[in-house]
Amino acid sequence: MIVVFGATGNTGLHLVRDLLARGLRTRVAARDPEKARRLIGQGPEYVRADLLQPESLNAALAGAQGLYVAVGGMSGTPDLVAAESRLINVAKASGVAQYVHVSGIDAAVEGPARVQRWHAEIEVAIEKSGVPFTILRPNFFMQNFLGMAGAIRTGVLPLPAGEARASLIDARDIAHAAAVVLSEPGHLGRRYTLTGPDPISHRDVAAMLGEVMGHRVEYLNVPPPAFAQAGRDAGMPGWFAELLTDVYVQVLAAGRAERVTDDVRRLTGRPARSFATFAQDHRAAFRGP
Repeated sequence: MIVVFGATGNTGLHLVRDLLARGLRTRVAARDPEKARRLIGQGPEYVRADLLQPESLNAALAGAQGLYVAVGGMSGTPDLVAAESRLINVAKASGVAQYVHVSGIDAAVEGPARVQRWHAEIEVAIEKSGVPFTILRPNFFMQNFLGMAGAIRTGVLPLPAGEARASLIDARDIAHAAAVVLSEPGHLGRRYTLTGPDPISHRDVAAMLGEVMGHRVEYLNVPPPAFAQAGRDAGMPGWFAELLTDVYVQVLAAGRAERVTDDVRRLTGRPARSFATFAQDHRAAFRGP
């Protein structure tokens, strides 16, 4: 049994489908199991679990061999380290044989971005617990642009990303890599840095999105405070708007996301998808109704 926390997120949805295609028993742990069922459909088991309610975690992990945890998004919590540390303790007590944590590129306890430091603390907690683990450290997700489709349709891509390049990665490649490490031997105690095939600038991104949209899309290098305020105005929790702005400034705009690795190909046997492929695959979402 493999339990997935974050099954309705960018990577989790694809992972669940991949695991089921491999014939693996899969359980979705979600705060709203019925909402998850409507999104994912039949196939996995569903159980209610909330990181902020520790009493819900034991049932979610009952009989689990593998555990996938990707809970660092907007629907998560600003107390991520404490919340996931509780899950780590339950995983250890439940005898989970593999804990797969989705971290962030170059996570470090003294990293420049707050989210890097959070993930590094979680990695340390996993290792200290003694539970067998595999760490996935992906770069920025291409799927982040889907949340900006409304602005992109008007012809602008507003981000505080500077002029640096980044080896953006498709969440589908992260999910496929996760399915491999959860279903095949040889990955315990390993850390993998997952990137796209080449570093591109956000002006490159805007140009490729423009080709898909059929009209020009202009990249706007917006001031960080304006970006954070726009996030709050759009309904983001304030803590997440600040966290997202911080990682764009401290990692992406600072040129710390350019590195390219071959880990996706080594794990999955195929190269990571390019941004051009991602944009074409999601052209309907970008073009809208």
